[in-house]
Amino acid sequence: MKISLNWLKKFIEIKETPEEIESILTETGLEVDELKKIEIDKNYLNDLKVGEILSIDSHPNADKLKITTVSLGEKNLSIICGASNIEIGQKVVVAKIGTKIKNIENKIIKINRVKIRGVASEGMICAEDEIGIGDSHSGILILPKNAKAGDNALNYFEILNDSIYDISITPNRADATSHLGVARDIKAVLKREIKYPDLIGFKSLNKKSINIIINNHEACPRYSGCIIENITIKDSPEKIKKLISSIGINPINNVVDITNYVMHSLGQPLHAFDMEKISKNQIYVRYANKGEKFTTLDGIERKLHENDLLICDAEKPMCIAGVFGGEYSGVSDNTKSIFLESAYFNPSDIRKSSLNHSLKTDASYRFERGIDPNITIIALKFACILINKYCGGEVVSDIYDIYPKKISNRKIEINYERINKLIGQSIKEKQINEILSLLDIKVRKEKTKIIAEVPPYRVDVTRESDIVEEILRIYGYNNINISEFNHSNFISDESKGSFENSLLNNIMSTLINSGYYEITTNSLTSSKNTYIDSWLQNETIEMINKLSDEHAVLKQHLLYTGLESLKYNINRKQNNIKFFEFDKEYRKNKKDLKEIKKLGIYLSGLSKEEHFNSKNKEASFFDIYNIINKILLSVNLGQYQIKESQSKMLSNAIQIKNDTFALCELGEVETTLLKKYDINQKVFYAELFWDNIISCLKNDFNFMKIPKFPEVKRDLSIILSKSQKFSSISSIIENNKRNIIKNYSLYNIYEGEQIGKNKVAYALRFMLQDENKTLEDKVINNTMENLIIKFEKELQAEIRK
Repeated sequence: MKISLNWLKKFIEIKETPEEIESILTETGLEVDELKKIEIDKNYLNDLKVGEILSIDSHPNADKLKITTVSLGEKNLSIICGASNIEIGQKVVVAKIGTKIKNIENKIIKINRVKIRGVASEGMICAEDEIGIGDSHSGILILPKNAKAGDNALNYFEILNDSIYDISITPNRADATSHLGVARDIKAVLKREIKYPDLIGFKSLNKKSINIIINNHEACPRYSGCIIENITIKDSPEKIKKLISSIGINPINNVVDITNYVMHSLGQPLHAFDMEKISKNQIYVRYANKGEKFTTLDGIERKLHENDLLICDAEKPMCIAGVFGGEYSGVSDNTKSIFLESAYFNPSDIRKSSLNHSLKTDASYRFERGIDPNITIIALKFACILINKYCGGEVVSDIYDIYPKKISNRKIEINYERINKLIGQSIKEKQINEILSLLDIKVRKEKTKIIAEVPPYRVDVTRESDIVEEILRIYGYNNINISEFNHSNFISDESKGSFENSLLNNIMSTLINSGYYEITTNSLTSSKNTYIDSWLQNETIEMINKLSDEHAVLKQHLLYTGLESLKYNINRKQNNIKFFEFDKEYRKNKKDLKEIKKLGIYLSGLSKEEHFNSKNKEASFFDIYNIINKILLSVNLGQYQIKESQSKMLSNAIQIKNDTFALCELGEVETTLLKKYDINQKVFYAELFWDNIISCLKNDFNFMKIPKFPEVKRDLSIILSKSQKFSSISSIIENNKRNIIKNYSLYNIYEGEQIGKNKVAYALRFMLQDENKTLEDKVINNTMENLIIKFEKELQAEIRK
């Protein structure tokens, strides 16, 4: 969320530098991601001219570009412009050929004659960020209608330096989603007064009335509004446009701009309905009927849900409450009278509607987190004063305020001793009282305890720990001393968590040293994944309050989010991928929910980056098998068996096991699954079953003497039908190892005419050794002959001589 320093100064006196205010905000929990200073250099504004747009034609070679004819008084220019808000008759800022401008990034640009898609452009129509006088790039800068074509544009600018804070608002701080809310935190730190809008100028006439009916007061605890007539729709005054543009809002017209201005000032969303379009002079607040349809302001017809809260007239819906207005009932250029709404809706109802229709608006952002129910009238009157001043509107009705059950302050019991115990440091009672008072939290004593009364706009303060957090935010975490008594008089055994972390670091180091990069993906994934064949429907864990359809269910397998990450990189020409991820999978069964820890490894593209000194080689199954083997050896799990595995997600999959547990599964990702993610290159995947690996590891080590007797190597080439898998060879070897076959490896695979069609030759190397004596040829030959007989009999293999 963006906050303007100039705007903040309307609510509180600020003498500090922008950097000091940045520090204050961050230390109180409103973390500033970026501070951008708008410091206008007038030297680069002197040559800008006022232009009047005379005509707009389509560009013959570009759909989004327009060819405009712009008058500079004595001369007309042909300028190409891509802004969406250009109209004939507008007065705009023009930079002629040869003019130098300085943009918001302090980059100096000289305007030259250019051809854009084959058409010449004789200058530039400027947006405010392009000439360094604002932060907005939502469209070209529109000057007042009385601006004279050919004049210096500088005469029509309101030059104000500003500082814009981009604040990362945490979900619990709904109170800080306005300039007033941010000013409250500054007030608590600097101990200064808040200046609320002056409402003395508010006037109303009791000439008109409207019938308002609230069908469900739990969904709409408070509904306020009034009728305003004699409105003239036009551009907003420059100072309002300047402020809302500075935080990235595109000016529309005076009424809409004022509602946005009030919302970002006080945190109270407002909505204006065209009074002439309200049927039978009635407003109903109700839930949608089954199958009811409604066309929103963006022109989309939406099928409503029964839990959608609506603002309706006697015949039709006019607005999805707190989320989005309707196409028919909104303010237009012909609007003369409005009904201005200022309401408080139940946050959960707004959250459901926003999710139902995937609509995220500035209003829903505030309503679904919880706004201040006690500010609706203040915001309404403030807006009415501005509409009277800048739109000519007169309030011709009473202020309607339907508020049957007042939302009271939240009362929390606590005592000073408990506060200091939780903080770990003693803070004086007087200072605690002062801090809470500065945060609008009233404190009163009742015998041995105190009662803190929290205003309803602080939806996040509900218990004693929240009170302590509020005190610490303002007192300053940096002012809490480290205890002198932090010590230990014994050394404990390594904890299970510490052992796991150490093991994980070791494995990660092995992967990183092999060229792999760690990724972190979201635990939530799209509901679209539930339609994939491999998804286990009966084990799905679905979010109750979904933020969006893209984050609707917990992932059942690392591959679902891992492939999304691969797709993102491949789409950006990063085709050679080596990723790993340590995360959890989430399943449910009839009894409980399960979290399964896994380490996933992804390999795709070339096995090594291109280099003049080596040939390009596509990644293969053996590349990912090798890294798994390296990992298992690094954690002393080098003795394992390989079994064929059946998987819906992997083809030619194998499972690596020890005597008790499955340690790993690996294979090539099924082509059908890759197509779901629009991935058109092979992907190899392996996953380590973390809990099983931990169970197999021991802290003690076994040592053995190095054998005194030499080892012997024998090679064997076995020809099999392509329909048979290598696992059948492994199975025979494992069952007939005897004591002297210590190890074996596959070092070559051959296919060709010399061995016949549909056949494969596997070249194996055996390592034989007897720990007690030197092996004799007779024993070696008998061992190998026994294996050959088994291969020929059970696999119909040919032994290649």
